[in-house]
Amino acid sequence: MVCPKCGVKLPDGSKFCSACGEKLTDAVPEVQEEKKAEDVSASAAPDAPINSPKPEFVQPKKKVDSKKVIAVAIVSIIALVVMWGLKALFSGMSGNAYVYLSGGKYELITNLNKDQTIEIASSRSSAMGDDLLAFSPDGKYIYYYTKYDTDSEAGTLCRAEYGKLKEKSNKNDKYIEIIASNVSRGFRLLKDGSVIYKNNDDTLYYFNGKESVQITKKVCDYYTDESGKLVYLSGDRSEGYTLYGMKLADIDNKIKLASNIYYVHSATDFENILYIKREDDDRQTLYVVGFSKEEEKLAENVNILARFDNKTYFTAANGAKLSLYDYVEDSYAVSDAGITQPDRADFSTPEYSYRMVYGSDLTESDLGELYTTCTEELYWYGTWTWRLSSMEEVAEEKEKSWFDYSNDIRVATQSFIDRFSDTADENGFILVTDEVKDALKEIQKYADQPEEEWQWMWLCYEKYQSGTNLDYDAYRAACDRWDEAKDRISVREVLQNKENDYTVNTLYCFEKGTLTAVNENVLKAWRYDGAIIFSTTDLITEKIKIEDVSSTYDVMKMFWIDYTADNHIILSDGTSCSMSKLAREDLEEAVSPSLRFTNKEVYMINDNDTLFRATIRDGVVGDFSVVTDDVVFLTMDGSTLYYISEYYEKGDTVYCNLYSCDRGTVTCLAKDVVFENINLYSDGTILAYTGYRKLSGYELTMINKKGESTLIADGVRAYVRVDKSNLLYISDGDLYSYNGKEKKKVRSNVSWIWSRKSMEIDKTFDIYYYFDYGDIY
Repeated sequence: MVCPKCGVKLPDGSKFCSACGEKLTDAVPEVQEEKKAEDVSASAAPDAPINSPKPEFVQPKKKVDSKKVIAVAIVSIIALVVMWGLKALFSGMSGNAYVYLSGGKYELITNLNKDQTIEIASSRSSAMGDDLLAFSPDGKYIYYYTKYDTDSEAGTLCRAEYGKLKEKSNKNDKYIEIIASNVSRGFRLLKDGSVIYKNNDDTLYYFNGKESVQITKKVCDYYTDESGKLVYLSGDRSEGYTLYGMKLADIDNKIKLASNIYYVHSATDFENILYIKREDDDRQTLYVVGFSKEEEKLAENVNILARFDNKTYFTAANGAKLSLYDYVEDSYAVSDAGITQPDRADFSTPEYSYRMVYGSDLTESDLGELYTTCTEELYWYGTWTWRLSSMEEVAEEKEKSWFDYSNDIRVATQSFIDRFSDTADENGFILVTDEVKDALKEIQKYADQPEEEWQWMWLCYEKYQSGTNLDYDAYRAACDRWDEAKDRISVREVLQNKENDYTVNTLYCFEKGTLTAVNENVLKAWRYDGAIIFSTTDLITEKIKIEDVSSTYDVMKMFWIDYTADNHIILSDGTSCSMSKLAREDLEEAVSPSLRFTNKEVYMINDNDTLFRATIRDGVVGDFSVVTDDVVFLTMDGSTLYYISEYYEKGDTVYCNLYSCDRGTVTCLAKDVVFENINLYSDGTILAYTGYRKLSGYELTMINKKGESTLIADGVRAYVRVDKSNLLYISDGDLYSYNGKEKKKVRSNVSWIWSRKSMEIDKTFDIYYYFDYGDIY
């Protein structure tokens, strides 16, 4: 007999179709020919009359047995369950399935305990990775790349209805179809089994299970939700992106949600999509829009801080400004107002020298200030050098003179000495006044020479400025005072400039379409793991001296987060807390501390990599106590902090110990594991690499919740934990299974493995993600 629904050949008398589960009460035999009347008569008993009427049969009435009815109903229900189970089995929806890459081919395994393998397709590529193949959520299809090009990062996207594939069957090709070529790596499978993908020129497509439909071109990013909606960004950053929304059931009806977008901040809620627009002056403006909500501006000049669950925290300028000069103590304002730049001449005194007057036809106007002397030599008539105070010597030597030295000239000279010698300066020179000039003329007229009016000047010295004497110390001190004042004047002008006023912000919380102002006097806010810390205007109670200000930075940093101040703290659950005095003192001693918050405690790592912990009670953070030393922070999850310690290098490989700290209790989760790709599962089991062989692979170790280690294998390149009891891994090019007790070789020459069902990884510690490799040493 055959199934009337799917056409599968079945044994006669079957009640249900083993292929599709169809009930077969009305099924007909596979070959059934209607007999002719003569054939019927021929087969009748020889002694029976041909046309004799058949005796009428009367069915006797029976009492209905309710127990039998119930039993029949139960059997029917069981049969129905079996039917659906068989249907699910044959449609590929039940049980697990695995695909492995071997020799450039995708191979399917539906039962690890059997040797049966079904070739799906040739990958025609050497690329490997989890995102190259995926099972549809309903378990019916496998989506995979072929002809994948590692340079362009694109390939041909195909799918196979793997429940219908059979080993070495030439009919398998009809269950395999090409969806599209030139598909970028990273297609997205939706809950209903449809696919969103981009090709290599950023054109977005939707494959609905039957055909691929182009959505639009120049798509940079897209988002999907569980309601069958799609949101995507089209355009480029230089011109600003445009945000569109659509229902996948009606892709021709695209909704333009917003334009000129710089980036999308959050698209987890399609009725409250948060995005940023960038203004011409680089200020960022935050907007919200939804499928049923018009574009709405939330705030200008924003700084998005954090997103905790459904709450987005950000600050925005509220129009209030602070003059930086108001936070400066300026005791030099008055003195600086009248100061001027020092003049070198004000600190210089002239230096003078004297030179004898000689020559002819002299006039006083041609000479400088005239002096005479009783002690210095005089140039007498150009031939004889003498001093007025040495007249006796001249007289004794008068025969040497070419003139007659008379007694009159001696008397006149002596008279001059008596009258003016006491008026000489420290250098022995006498200023020629009118009285002195007359006395010199008196001496000159007795000289035995032709008398000339100007000859008396031969008895004089001309005083002239030969240089300048600078009071360097006084001048340098004045310059220093000017330089200091000049710097203060410059700083003062900058601080008083309105353009440099400090912007006061409002801290907002946006949650499920509602915007709430948390605080309107925020100076600075900073996000930490699990909390936001911010300072407010009321916390600034002191001023900085102007002599300690070199730039606006020195004043503005007063507004920043000061660990020693009583800052405001908002935890991830929305509650608030503050630091106790003891906690602030511990933070001050820590020097550049790094903080992590839970709702009940605070962890701190100081500059010496020491881990501290403080508890939060009644909204107050207590003092910190030491937990351990030599810590590199990884991440937090709820009340648990994860970190590594005791890391070291061995050969080309770096090892470490993985720890957790929960409410002060430290647990060593794994020892001597390789410094990357440590996977923690929900049951507390850890799979980690504990060794490395160059060109061969890693040593894979399983660590249970008690910290007990089991070496799985070495030479491992990839693995997948199927469930709590089973593990698949590739070691030295072969695929093995491990059930917690024994290992079994499943296949040879395997490059990669995918599993339809696998145990979800609770947390991956990829150490290189958290900090630069160079920071380790």
